[in-house]
Amino acid sequence: MNIGASSPEDYGDYFAWGETQPKDVYSWSTYKWCNGSSSKMTKYCTDSSFGNNGFVDNKTELDPEDA
Repeated sequence: MNIGASSPEDYGDYFAWGETQPKDVYSWSTYKWCNGSSSKMTKYCTDSSFGNNGFVDNKTELDPEDA
């Protein structure tokens, strides 16, 4: 069964990426690993020199010498 489900047919709880507590509302303002917006991530990639505000779109941006 899924976590939080009371039977095999129930969906159970929903979780945001990297969080361990279930959520009812999914938005940047309720996400544990940012400061209110997608451009202010506090975990996983905090170096804005990679890609767009820490988000890497493809391997070329991550490792331009292999392009």
